[in-house]
Amino acid sequence: MKRFFCFFLLLPCYLISEETPRKEIYSHPGSEEFPWLTGTLLAPSAYVTPRGYINIEPMLFAAQSKAVYDQHWHTRKAPKLLVVNPLLVVQVGLTENIDFQIIPQAFHYQKQGASSTNVGDLPVGFDFQILSEEKGKWWPAIKFSIFEIFPTGKYDKLNPKKNFTDATGAGSYTTVPSLVISRLFRINKQLILNAYLTFEYFIPSTVHVRGFNFYGGGFGTRGKVRPGTILTTIVSGELSLTKNWALALDIQHTNGNKASFSGKRGENADGTIAKVGYRSYDQIVLAPAIEYNFDATFGIIAGAWFSVAGRNASQFAGGAIGFNWYLNTKKSR
Repeated sequence: MKRFFCFFLLLPCYLISEETPRKEIYSHPGSEEFPWLTGTLLAPSAYVTPRGYINIEPMLFAAQSKAVYDQHWHTRKAPKLLVVNPLLVVQVGLTENIDFQIIPQAFHYQKQGASSTNVGDLPVGFDFQILSEEKGKWWPAIKFSIFEIFPTGKYDKLNPKKNFTDATGAGSYTTVPSLVISRLFRINKQLILNAYLTFEYFIPSTVHVRGFNFYGGGFGTRGKVRPGTILTTIVSGELSLTKNWALALDIQHTNGNKASFSGKRGENADGTIAKVGYRSYDQIVLAPAIEYNFDATFGIIAGAWFSVAGRNASQFAGGAIGFNWYLNTKKSR
């Protein structure tokens, strides 16, 4: 079951923590012309945080799995796995069109009587505003981002008694270019739809592994893992019901290529040859949520996130909650 365990790490760390809710930044934040929105659970904003502002977002994701999707998109039972992922997104405006972002995070895993808590991998990157949406113009807002995920989490020389719960990182330096496109649609005076389209491409480096590790392994394992690239596509929307309340939805598809291994595979406790790496996989996830925005600078979002289909991946269900503070540092000077 190890190859399915890793996708619970990849989902929160790689596919969510970079893309947590964030305050939409318009030409006139908080004006009556635009709705107050936190952003959806899984998709990023198509706007950078401009110079003179800081966006701070503590988040908590939790999920549980009791089954997996096999090679033929069918479900079958698996040992129960609980994952809790707290993280903190910090965005600092550098110029009007560029911001810096860092996302420290941790993971807690429980599986078959074993549990572990440790720091996860660390995403760090920059966002660049390509286009901004303007009233009366046809073009959407477009943002390009480039991130590097540093392997600060534990990924090899794991404790064989921990059932891989002590793997909180993937061990790879991963480069992540992404593109976000969004557009506001005014349905009537009250209802406003903010639609998103996000593309992310994960390019991991080769990982040297020893013993029990994130990719499998066993006693005496030593070699190199070449993780496959990952493409994530997210279609998202936020519907502003009132100035304070909004509904959000993400539809996310993740396609990952296989992770191959070269070296000594090692042995399991029963003397059989250990497996290292995983097959190519697909996963489709939904994340409905509800938002309450106190004003243009502070909002709360809470909702569910769960898989609806997959191949060689975990079937899971869980929830998430986040708080969004958009701070004007110019006023504090």
